[in-house]
Amino acid sequence: MSWEKGVVFTCAICGEKKASTNGYLPFRWKGSEKHNGVCYCARCSDNIEQAPWADWHPKKKEAGLELKVKLTDGAPVPCHAMPGDAGLDLTSREDVTIQPGCKVLVSTGVAVEIPEGHVGLVFPRSSCAKRGYTLANSVGVIDSGYRGEIHAALLNITRDTDVVVMRGERICQLVIVPFVPCECVPVEDLAPSERGEGGLGSTGMN
Repeated sequence: MSWEKGVVFTCAICGEKKASTNGYLPFRWKGSEKHNGVCYCARCSDNIEQAPWADWHPKKKEAGLELKVKLTDGAPVPCHAMPGDAGLDLTSREDVTIQPGCKVLVSTGVAVEIPEGHVGLVFPRSSCAKRGYTLANSVGVIDSGYRGEIHAALLNITRDTDVVVMRGERICQLVIVPFVPCECVPVEDLAPSERGEGGLGSTGMN
């Protein structure tokens, strides 16, 4: 296949970009024609060359876990702010003022259907502390059987400043992770370990 000079191509896996020179494709092309295929840099192509198409096609790699969401009060669809981000941003659906040392339960307008075998963990965003608040119950746990709206208990951590949260502001992030169910077995003694019962800084500060 020939290409116009200067056309920029992007590796479907790592995102590396290169422009075509003298009509030649800078990356390896997978597909039957120009408008029906994807391209990969040499490094990524070498890693996947021996694998079946279904195992390395980028659409499968990026698909991840399907999470069904129910939105109310104009809430946006939760999404990852940047590629590679773990958290799905949740926003406030109301304007609230939080007094110093006080907490307010804030609506996000989002309910989720978490697949069995997974749990939703609600974390503060890194910008929360900068704004003067955090989650009062951090980390929040959303079990897979819960179908109600997710609320964020925001706590003003300042001493003398009101925190104003506006409708549409991103206030927390939801991370979906698998978990291992456990059955607790009572025993008389636990197996010994090198650390033993040492805790509360027993390993030192540095």
